[in-house]
Amino acid sequence: VTGKKLLEKGELKRRYTIIPLNKISARTLNDSVVNTAKSLVGEKNVHTALSLVGYEADLRKAMEYVFGSTLVCDTLDNAKRVAFDKRVMTKTVTLGGDVFDPQGTLSGGDTHTHTQLC
Repeated sequence: VTGKKLLEKGELKRRYTIIPLNKISARTLNDSVVNTAKSLVGEKNVHTALSLVGYEADLRKAMEYVFGSTLVCDTLDNAKRVAFDKRVMTKTVTLGGDVFDPQGTLSGGDTHTHTQLC
């Protein structure tokens, strides 16, 4: 109810995503997928995004929703290798912010500009 009211009457100056904690389904990576990624590029070179962020316990479901199905790799080559391996096939980002998504998108470049293609 609060989120709906904010979107309808909040006169928000930019676009927001509101995650109702009592309605969302958490998504996390299967341990076998994470272990496969680590075997591909080394245990210290890939981590779950969820393990790299700090959060309050009551926000767990929201954090799992946002970060639970993403891996983070140290380099571009490692991220590409992990993301597109048939045993992993999950969104993978580099420490520099480049994104490999097996669903068909690739994002990267200068962090000072942001372009969206539709």
